[in-house]
Amino acid sequence: MTSAPSAPTGVLLVPIDLLQLSPGVILREREVAAALHLSVKTLQYHRQHGTGPRFFRLGRHVRYYAGDVVAWIEENRA
Repeated sequence: MTSAPSAPTGVLLVPIDLLQLSPGVILREREVAAALHLSVKTLQYHRQHGTGPRFFRLGRHVRYYAGDVVAWIEENRA
């Protein structure tokens, strides 16, 4: 598995194009929030209420597979 490049803390992340990534790419919480144009708090709210993209934990860190985020977008399109 590969992961998206990380940015130093405090650096503004440019939203990534999720469709350009392999489904197995592992994304951090703030990368997913930036890609979805959501705040990290809003993404956390969705996760806590079971309405967000599928996630997993690596130790205490929340991670997402790019494919799961794209699938969630497709499922929730209006």
